[in-house]
Amino acid sequence: MPASLAGVCHTVGVEREPSGDAEIVDALARLSVVDAVAAHDARVALDWLVGDDGMQGLSQLALQQFCWYELPFKWLVEPTVRREIVMALARFLDLAGYERYAALCRGDTTADVLAGWADDPDIGFRAFRLAMERSGVEPPQLGGPLDGWVWGSSMGADEHHAFWSTAMALELAVGAGTLAPGSPGWRDAQHDIAAEHLRRPRPEMLGESLLQAATSARLMAWVDGPTDRASARARRQLVAPLVNALLQPVDPPRTAARTVAPVRWVLDQVEAQGALSLTQRGNLPRGLVQDAVEHHPGWWADPASRPQRDAEVPALLAVWHLVRRLKLVRRAGRHVTLTRRGDLLRGDPRQLWSAIAVVLGERDDFEAAVAELVWAVLLQDALVAVRDLRAEIAVALTETGWQHGPTGAPVSGTTLAFVIDEVVVLADALGLVRRRGRAAAPQLRLTATGRVLAVALLRRRALVLRTGPP
Repeated sequence: MPASLAGVCHTVGVEREPSGDAEIVDALARLSVVDAVAAHDARVALDWLVGDDGMQGLSQLALQQFCWYELPFKWLVEPTVRREIVMALARFLDLAGYERYAALCRGDTTADVLAGWADDPDIGFRAFRLAMERSGVEPPQLGGPLDGWVWGSSMGADEHHAFWSTAMALELAVGAGTLAPGSPGWRDAQHDIAAEHLRRPRPEMLGESLLQAATSARLMAWVDGPTDRASARARRQLVAPLVNALLQPVDPPRTAARTVAPVRWVLDQVEAQGALSLTQRGNLPRGLVQDAVEHHPGWWADPASRPQRDAEVPALLAVWHLVRRLKLVRRAGRHVTLTRRGDLLRGDPRQLWSAIAVVLGERDDFEAAVAELVWAVLLQDALVAVRDLRAEIAVALTETGWQHGPTGAPVSGTTLAFVIDEVVVLADALGLVRRRGRAAAPQLRLTATGRVLAVALLRRRALVLRTGPP
């Protein structure tokens, strides 16, 4: 048995009968007359590439992904055999009347990518990604990190359909000359073509767009949660009523400057000093701590005294930790300076507001799971007692499967209270919540700005991330 044939049989594991697609059967039969090995290699490649969909399942993006990634990475064949398989596929495509696809198989880009894989898998993968991006037919991400759409690494049926439908729309645009990869401004044109295709109402979908269908599917997956636990009803009951509110992107509110004012104040202090000097233990200097409570009276409750350490002002520490999470400052030893990002966002309140919404909704750990539920409860209850908030979240987390380390015990009330308090302190410092009632039994309500930010960060979590117990 020839080398290419043996290698492919080992990879696929079983030989299937030729597809019933008439185009495939006819072209394979003609190729088999002149080169039986090439016909076999092409047939096995097609079984992988299009399966039972026949030639209707073939697209430029699928062919690129096969030749540039799946064949060199997933098939257990030698580099020389990879090239033979691609050439056999090219010969089949010529006979089937797909000359453009055949040219892709024979092209310099395919040869270069396969050579990269032969040298080193890392080199091959980088070459694959670069070639994919330059081809123009891979659907781009839409919009920014807060208001846009990011394709998932694993897709449900609706998203899978939207992705491949968009890839075909881009391929048709390239063929028609309305999209010319590599020309000036082509990426903007690619984005516009993809966005129009995804957002166009579809009569066959009762007026829903591909993007709306994919968004709804992700939101429902978020509601169902990261586990298969049928008992996780409490969390579903907390987040399910929010689905309609999360369908559309959220713009920064007119009050964005007020929300980000504490963050900008900290950045201004760093900028004013050129390089902020921390204490020997890495804490904020006393002068800045005392200036902070003078500038933000709500951060310090005792007008007869002045704080001596940053730990005495939880709101300042919460904002400082946020600044660092946002990568707005850079620390070198005891000295802190603004990053370029920090300098840019300091002068743009709306972009800074969006960055805060993104960073507050991006982590995938226990603290993030707690914060998600805090915002979900606050969005639905006009006024909620902190005690009731803790109780609701405790039940939801326990049902979802969060546990205290290797012991398997439910997360302790003390740990949960600490994490919830961290969320509330930062929200209070940014003016996103207001406290009411007695200090011993406080109640919380979202401000108007807080409602907008809560919707924005929950939408990002629902569409981009999956949170679950370790």
